[in-house]
Parts: sequence; structure tokens; C-alpha cells
Amino acid sequence: MAIRSAARYSLQRSVIFLCLLTAAAAAPATGDPLDRITVPPGYRAEVHVEGLSGPDGLAFSPTGILYVAEEAAGRVTAVDEDGTLTTVVDGLTSPEGIAFDASGTLYVVEDMEAGRLLGISPSGTVTVLTGGLDAPEGVAVEPGGKVLVTESNVQFTGSPFQYATAVTRFAAGYGTETVERSTWFWSYAGIAIHESGTIYVANEASGIGTTDSIFAVHPESGDRSVFCTGLVACEGLRFLGNGDFPLLVVEEDLGNGRGRLSLVDETGSSTPFATGFLHIEDVAVDARGRIFVSEDGSGSIIRLVQAGETVAADLTCQPGTGTLPLTTVMTLELRNLSLEHRRTIAARIDVTTAGALSFPGWRRGWTNLAPGAGYATGWSQAIPALGSMVGTSTFTLVAEDVTPAPWNQPPYPPAGQTAASHCTVTGTAP
Repeated sequence: MAIRSAARYSLQRSVIFLCLLTAAAAAPATGDPLDRITVPPGYRAEVHVEGLSGPDGLAFSPTGILYVAEEAAGRVTAVDEDGTLTTVVDGLTSPEGIAFDASGTLYVVEDMEAGRLLGISPSGTVTVLTGGLDAPEGVAVEPGGKVLVTESNVQFTGSPFQYATAVTRFAAGYGTETVERSTWFWSYAGIAIHESGTIYVANEASGIGTTDSIFAVHPESGDRSVFCTGLVACEGLRFLGNGDFPLLVVEEDLGNGRGRLSLVDETGSSTPFATGFLHIEDVAVDARGRIFVSEDGSGSIIRLVQAGETVAADLTCQPGTGTLPLTTVMTLELRNLSLEHRRTIAARIDVTTAGALSFPGWRRGWTNLAPGAGYATGWSQAIPALGSMVGTSTFTLVAEDVTPAPWNQPPYPPAGQTAASHCTVTGTAP
């Protein structure tokens, strides 16, 4: 949170004060809905935990426990599923970015003029890995175990001609090396590593003299390119799908004391994902696909969870009428509404002819539907002549999410969501 004008800061605090007055009568508890957050269809916003002191960096341990850096309190805290808080380490100065490696070592950077990178072992031993960093904010661990840190001296330098920002790599036994360094009006904050190894860094100066929002940095050559533009005050970054796109981007403050969470695809195009936050800092995603956002404007962590709608289904019939016997051509369309996970969807067609159920049963299943992807298929169904009776057949499509939990990989949202659609075909007696 290095860059913030006095006017923006004052407005933000006024908004926060009014919101806190409104909420004072009944403080929300873990799991309570947050109607002020606007989320996509199929999601809901909930309180995960409140009462934090300047919540900033977020990270999940290898065992699935959420950790948060409380910058104002100078500590890192573990947050259980029920909202129970446990101090992991304290006595720090402005801790911001945090990250875990595969062994369970927690890395923390302190956002101060001569900042430090700390390592906390699973047993709780704290080690200063390196110091003298320029106000480090973001931290991430490469697959080989080396640690990447973003630095920016903007908040401690009066002239833009002296600004410097960098991506720095630390390796035990080798010290630090500069991956990429820039000397103009950019300020690196959040950092994320794509499964390909490409490094993505957020520019918290985006919207203040520049539209450059996210940079892509080659991990070896340090070559940098603008990946995404047009976002504002970018902070935390997190890939939504196990190191792959889309990329979640925290926009700390849009200029009105309100933050926004956006999605960026592999082409660099951005789409607002959730709005209505107060001042926000970081984002994390758990193995179940739930999204967690640190909101230092309220001292809370907010979680965005799927509300259950993972299936959309539609059934159309042509022709609508005719002389029996006739054949109707039907088209079935299914869609995976999940924005995060592949799903297995099965479809059943129930046919009721002249008041009697002709045949039910599962017709077939479609596996591995990608997030947001659809599937369409068509077939023909004969409606028999029924003597002098008018032949009316109603086709009812029932689509069900039958994804096992877990499904191949770490636990996905549970199966069981359904959707229904139907069409009716009426034929006249010959």
C-alpha cells in the first residue's frame, strides 16, 4: 500500500467510518452473507473472519490453513475454518507479502525502507534470510524452491527520477540476484508465477500517471513486457486454477475508497469479477476453489464461494406440431457454470406421452467440461400414433452435476446440483 494520495486516503477512511457505524449494531460472524459485495451469478460473498489489524498478504499452508499478515499489528496469524485466530509470529515491522514452499516454510517480507525477507520453519523458528531490501511487498516461491520478492522505493523517495522497482530472487546459500529492475514510475507489488515459469507482477502505480497494470517477466533473461493495462492500483495477484489462467487481480482502491477484484485471461484482457469492497490488499484460493480477499478497510477477510449453481440446461424441440406419427428433432444444451473447475454433468430425458411416463433414465454423461464451457447435442425421437387420441409428448431434461468429490485432484466443490428444462410436442391423429 505504498502509493496513496492524502485525498484518497481521507475519502477512504470516511467511507469506512460510515460503514462501521452502520454495522456497529450487529457485527457479522463467520459465514454471514455480505450483500454489499457484488459477485457473479453462482457465487455469494461471506465473512470469513473479522477483528484483524491491517490484514494484508494471504497464503495457504500445504495443509490447507489460511495465514494472513496483519501489517498494523506486526504479526502473521493463522485462521482456522471457524475463524479462530492463532498468532504464528509477531514483533515484525509492516509485514505484507507471505508465501509457503512445499515443505511448509513460511516466507514473509517487511515493507520498510531496509526491508527483510524472513523464513519461518514449520516448528516456528524465525530466520532472517536477507535484509536491505527496498520496501518489499510481494513474495512467491518458484517450483525449485527459490524465493522471488518485489521491491519498490517509491514510498521512501521524493523524486520520480529516483524511483526504482525490482524483482529479486533469493536462494539459500547463494544470496540475492536481480531478475528485473526498472527506474521509472512503476511500483511492483503482488507477484504470481505461472505454471510455465513466467513471472507476473502487479503495478500499484497503475492509474497514477500510467495505465500499465501487470507485467510479464521472463524468469531467466528478466525481459519484461506489459501484459495488462487499464486496471487501478493493482496489489495482490493469484492464479485461479493451480498456476494457470485466469489471474485474479486485487485493485486496492479505485479512488473512492472502494476496491475491486478482477479477472485477467491469458491474452491480458480484464473483466471485473467482484465489486463493493472497501480497501483491499491480497487474494488467495483454497483447494475447494473458494476465493479469499483481505480487506484492511474493515479488518476482515472475505470469502467468495460458489452458491451451488454449477449446471445450466436447455432443451428445444422442432417441429412443435404435426400429424402422428411424427418425428421431433431435439437439441440438448448443457453448461458448466463454475468459473473454477472442470465438472462432470449427466443428463436424463424423461418422456411423458398422453399422460403416461414413456421412459425415464440417464441418457449419458459428459465429463471434464471446462470452466464456463458448454456442450450441445441433438437427436430425433418418434412420437407414435395413438388412435383417435391427440398425441402430446413432454420431454423433460434433468441435468445433474455428478462430479465426484474429490475428482482426480484436490477436493472440488461437491456434486448434486441440478437444472431442468422441458418442451412439449403435440401431434394430431391421422
